[in-house]
Order: sequence, then C-alpha cells, then structure tokens
Amino acid sequence: MEERRLKFFLALQDEVEKSKNLSLGIKEKFYSLAENYLDESSAKSSSIEENSMFKTYKENGFIAIETDDLEVSVKSKKKSVVTSEQPFDLNHHKPENVTAFLSLFGSSDHPFKYLVHDYIKPGETFDLESFNAKVGESFKIETIRFRYSLPKYLYSRVEAFIGISTKMWFFLDYRVNFSFRAESVKNWSRENPNIHPLFGFKDQIQIFKDSIRVDGNLKELINYILANRGILTSFDIECVNLDNAAFYTDVDALVSGLIVIFNSIKQRVNNSSKLKISFEGKATQSGRLRILKIIHLGSNCSKNLKEDELFSGDLKDAKKFLYQLCDWSIIANNPDPEVNKINILFNPSKNLKPREKVNEPIEGFTHILTFYS
Repeated sequence: MEERRLKFFLALQDEVEKSKNLSLGIKEKFYSLAENYLDESSAKSSSIEENSMFKTYKENGFIAIETDDLEVSVKSKKKSVVTSEQPFDLNHHKPENVTAFLSLFGSSDHPFKYLVHDYIKPGETFDLESFNAKVGESFKIETIRFRYSLPKYLYSRVEAFIGISTKMWFFLDYRVNFSFRAESVKNWSRENPNIHPLFGFKDQIQIFKDSIRVDGNLKELINYILANRGILTSFDIECVNLDNAAFYTDVDALVSGLIVIFNSIKQRVNNSSKLKISFEGKATQSGRLRILKIIHLGSNCSKNLKEDELFSGDLKDAKKFLYQLCDWSIIANNPDPEVNKINILFNPSKNLKPREKVNEPIEGFTHILTFYS
C-alpha cells in the first residue's frame, strides 16, 4: 500500500509541474507535503524500511520512476539537488529541458527574469531580501523539475550567481565573485533602496547573462575560439547567417566543446584549408530548432564512422561538454559505403539510429549541433 501511495505522489508531481495555473507557493506546498509523507512513511515500520523504494529515498534523497515518456522525482531537502550520474546516459540527454530552464531568465512571469533585467512591475517596488527569498524558492522548484537535465557546471554557476552557494563562478576568461546575496550587494542595496542591483553591478550581471544565451554574438564567440586556436590565419573561413543566431544554452560549455571540435579540424589542415560555418533556424512540429554546422570543406574521413574509432582523441572531451546541451551528429564520406552519418548525442525517444546513411550532398567532414528553443 505504501509503495502504491508513493507512486501516486510521483505521478501527481508530473501534473503539478505541467500546470501553468498553479502559483509557486502551491507547488512548493506540494513538494513539502510529499516530502513529509515520505519521512512519516519511512518511520512507520521496519518492513517499510526494507522497501527498496524507501531505502533509495533515504540513501539518495530522491526517488525516480521512469516510464516511456514520464520521469518524476521527489526530493529531500536534506540532500543535494544534483546527484552523480553515469556519464552520457542518453535517456538524460534532453537539451529541450536545458533551454526550458534557461528560458525562465526571459519569462515575464518568473522571478529568474529579474535576476538579469530591471524589476519593473506595476504597483511594486524592488526589495532585495524579499526578492532573494522568491528566487530561492523558485530555484528549489525548478531544479527539482529539471534535476536530471541540468549539466553540473551550469547548475553550479546559477547556484553561485543567485547566492545559494558562496562559490566563485566562471565564464570564458572571467572569474566572477558576485551573487545577489553577497554582502557587497546587500550594503549597496541599503544605500540604494528599491533600486535593482543591475544599476550597481551591471558588468557582473551582464557576464552571467552572456553565459546563458547566444544573442547575435555567435560569430564573435567563434572568432574568439578560432583566434585562441590559431585557426583564423590557417583557414579560409566562410560564415553564413551567424549573426542571426539567438538561443538559450550554457555558452561556456558550448565554447569548450567548439574549442575541441576546431582543434580537431586544425590537426587535419592538410586535408583542406577551407571551413564553412553556418547557422539555420527551423520550425518543426515538436518545436524550433537552431542548427549550427561546421564543415571542413573537401575533407573526408579515413576511418569508418564508428564512435570507438573516431573518439580515440580530443573528440571525447567535446562529447562531455555538449552532453545535455545539444544533439550532435557527424556526416562525412568514409570507407563504409553504407554509412555516412553518425549520431553521437541524441535522446533514444527520437528513434534515431546511431549510424545511418543519408541522401544529401556532403561538402566535407561536417559537425551538426542542434539546439532547441
């Protein structure tokens, strides 16, 4: 009976998360009731103590049940939101969820928006203490909702920026010691009551904002990478539509992944000294896609398109950085006439094959990164 009730709570959580009409307070009340129920049930008898589901909750602070298209969990406040996972579990590769989480920083009805925008609400004035409380409650709710989908470095940066942790956070060449709960911000707010910290800490907040969204600066970011890798002077580079790129992602991890990809291309400059980098937006029935292609023009693959053959070197690191951020495929002519595309990062629910043959022109060794918005 207890296990059946537990499953009921977990299924109910999915409905709570899907609802757009429930306030943050009601959602938090649900999580509190669910947690209290688990704590009380766990203490009822030794037989329940031996129940595998309750043992999992006690040891890990959460229980997850996965069905064909449902993944729900209940979290213990005594445990960390982020837990260790096996790397590259493609069932947890859900770039759409990273986009949905980061999109909250632009949502008109969410407290996260006012971490990076001025606080403009009719009839309300900004108060740092109450604002931090709202953001803290929202953080708890959203990180439960997206717990399996957030890369740990992104989670840590958001947590530090909000001020829930006291860690320094990083983006590209910046080491930033700023949070909304820092003493320097509290002191500034006392001296400037009802004024958003954006007006006192604009540079720090802008750095964080730049770390979660590509917004017309994709070419600038790529040039930053190419210059650092010595590729700007080694290749003839054609850029197509990069200025129109706008989407939410962990920009720091994206840059790290692109550094590895471009470094791999640089090592094969003898194959060709021409690069084509293009961006395309595409609407589908399931949502909007943002597709970045990096083509080493005229370059073929001397190995079969198999992950164990291609990923003996640096590309392993690219997979680590791009996991949960975007789908990643490679298209190239290679010795195997039956396969010209390998899908490296994708969710199994999309029914893609790891290796396939596509009927489209192949301009060269092509990396395809697909983001969702």
